[in-house]
Amino acid sequence: MGEQLLNSPKIFDIIISDFGREAAVKYVRSMAAHEREIIYARLKTSRHKFYDEYRKIMFVLVGDIAYYKESMIEKYKDKKYLDSGILIGIGKLEIPHEVKKRIIRCVMEQVYLAVTRGYNNIRIIIPCNTLSQLLEGDLRKVISDTESLYKSIVKELCLDEQKAHIYSRLKNTFFRVCTVQSIILEEIRRYHGTQKKILILGTSSSVKNYRTKIAKMKILWNFNILGLSASEQNLINNTVVAAVDEDKNTLKKLKQRIATEIIKPRQHKFDDLLVVEACTDFDLGLGLNTREIFVRRLVNDVYEPE
Repeated sequence: MGEQLLNSPKIFDIIISDFGREAAVKYVRSMAAHEREIIYARLKTSRHKFYDEYRKIMFVLVGDIAYYKESMIEKYKDKKYLDSGILIGIGKLEIPHEVKKRIIRCVMEQVYLAVTRGYNNIRIIIPCNTLSQLLEGDLRKVISDTESLYKSIVKELCLDEQKAHIYSRLKNTFFRVCTVQSIILEEIRRYHGTQKKILILGTSSSVKNYRTKIAKMKILWNFNILGLSASEQNLINNTVVAAVDEDKNTLKKLKQRIATEIIKPRQHKFDDLLVVEACTDFDLGLGLNTREIFVRRLVNDVYEPE
């Protein structure tokens, strides 16, 4: 088993962080733990010890929110303090053009570094329910063909085309954009069936993203995303803010309110209700944890592909 692990190809993950940062760190921590479990189980039968060098998943965590949101943060300088308007998905439901452009630039930098180090299997991972669909299309467009990707890297990194000997490497690299919605909906279909009423606990953007994904793939999923009133959505938004702030006392109170005011009335009304915590900052214990499901699926895809 150890020989198979050492000889098997590696994968390189570019993880877009800071939405929020603690959620991304928890994602990486869970990824490392689950990866270790799988490797340890394979080594256990031959009584060999675990070493990190057995790992197949290499990664970089791109946490540069000061660069992503530079102009957004600048607007608060006179106020001296931030408010929830700085969060994407609670106020505006679209990513500002500059933020999107800068995130993509950061990704292109990491793609360039990864291919120059010899990686030819790269995943771009967005561990955020809100940003997933808002970024997916733009990222897929950039990596859709070698020519556009090459030109984008040369332009973004201000490389001399004559010196940028990466075209052939890009041509032989497999890219994948991994978003939360696709994996969570597939997991629900696999383990809970397709006839489900789903209650999304997340930002307005998250709810919209799940509805959009279902509409595109309705041949696979026959799910019904339940609506929330304005006051209910505001309660969820406040919970997102408290989770980012790690305000445990407020979180405890808001969790109880969500259970009482939002979940229980729908449980009484629908027998097939499924609650989804569609915010990777959440650990409420009220429904499916999207971060942990996302982690396990992406690690399993590397070590135990279907």
